[in-house]
Amino acid sequence: MNNFTLTFDPVENIIFVDWEPDSVIETDEVLIRLYTGIVNIAKKQGKRAYVISQNSVKFKPDEALLAKRAVYVDWMTENYLNYIVRWGGDASSRNRIRVHAIKSGQPSNIYITKEEAIMAVRHMRQTDPLRPITDKPQP
Repeated sequence: MNNFTLTFDPVENIIFVDWEPDSVIETDEVLIRLYTGIVNIAKKQGKRAYVISQNSVKFKPDEALLAKRAVYVDWMTENYLNYIVRWGGDASSRNRIRVHAIKSGQPSNIYITKEEAIMAVRHMRQTDPLRPITDKPQP
């Protein structure tokens, strides 16, 4: 089973996602657990949060699963989050994320260390104010 922990830092307004080593997402059940947990934390706070996630999890090469992931991430960002920021991984995986972000017109927000990711969120908070939660129906 793919295990992750979610922790919330109320001072920084950051939800941290930490994955167990060598986690592989093979079904949407894991995604639903993850995204439900993130949304519940944001709802409880009553404001949009930032997410910082390790870039260590792998996805089964399944187009349907990857498409569902994209829909859920867009929905969460539209309704409950300001940004999702990732850290870690090797240079190749970070470059793939950057290329995908550029192609989709989104910021890549990928950093080498967790500390760099936190510093990026602090900068984002200063330049991009929090928007209210919109709570649209889940896809």
